Amino acid sequence: VFTHEAAHAAHSRWITPSTPHDTAQFAAAALLEEARAEHAHLRRRPSDRRFLRTAIHTLILADITRDTPTDTWQAGWAAGLILARRDAGILASDETQHLENVVTTVLGTKILHTLHDIWTAVRTTADDDTNGMLRHATAWCEALTADPHEREPAPDPTAKHGQLGDAVDQVINRIAINEAEEARLRDHAQTTRTAQRQAKAANTEHTKQAATTARDVFAAVGHPITPSHARGDHPDPPPVTGSRPPTPAEKAAASRLARALRAAAYRERTTTHAASTTPPGRLDMRQALAL
Repeated sequence: VFTHEAAHAAHSRWITPSTPHDTAQFAAAALLEEARAEHAHLRRRPSDRRFLRTAIHTLILADITRDTPTDTWQAGWAAGLILARRDAGILASDETQHLENVVTTVLGTKILHTLHDIWTAVRTTADDDTNGMLRHATAWCEALTADPHEREPAPDPTAKHGQLGDAVDQVINRIAINEAEEARLRDHAQTTRTAQRQAKAANTEHTKQAATTARDVFAAVGHPITPSHARGDHPDPPPVTGSRPPTPAEKAAASRLARALRAAAYRERTTTHAASTTPPGRLDMRQALAL
């Protein structure tokens, strides 16, 4: 509501002390100014649209209730408050469809089309154009067969009650549903962006840590490494880097290992004796008979 009033403070500058305030003309001009001021405000601050949408209930609660008669003037009032806001980009078509059907039933297609042309022209009227706003208001009154220089038309005692109020309730309920869905989508998008930022930061930190580790492990130190466990400082030896000539003891150990490997690869033939009940080899029948 504060955003709505800020829109009036910035753009409703056509109202002057000389403007007649007790006529149907001024009432129609003030009605048309509602959507015009909000439309002008959104041109400067489009992100305020959700504030204006959620304030609809408060802004029109005193104007259209279940006790409002469904007559020509009140149907035009509902169209100027709600359908004009739809065309100004504040409300959506699915939110106002039921109200448009009710208003069309009361006014007829031709009158509603005339009112649509009026509130469309009002959006291009300058903030300080008093005469322009009053001309549009006069056309509004004439379209609804009301005298612009008299007071607003009295409610029609024969008109039904509740249809406009029920339609406005449906508008408000649909706005609430759509706003809840948009809020859910905004929260999901924000959560996704936050997760992406955190993943990017973690990946950057991991890459930085990997580069630091690689630099510590593979960088040349330029001097011999003294194993820390030999000094008793730490049980784990440091990484082996660099090179040096072998010592005589290491050369002798390497020679012994080479000889042992060669001996293991080539072994001498050995003879194995095994007891057997029959002589080995081919049987000699002459010696067998001699035995």
